[in-house]
Amino acid sequence: ILGGNKFGLDTVLVLTGNTAPQEAELRILATGIIPTYVCESIGGLGEEKEGV
Repeated sequence: ILGGNKFGLDTVLVLTGNTAPQEAELRILATGIIPTYVCESIGGLGEEKEGV
């Protein structure tokens, strides 16, 4: 995600079940490394997550 952001590319963070959506949001806010999209599974690609 960091590399994609550096080069102006869209990025996707896929939650695989090891990371809860709330934990992912906290990590995103803490690091400032922000993906374009956050999906709970591969099937959710293209559905933008609200609040992140």
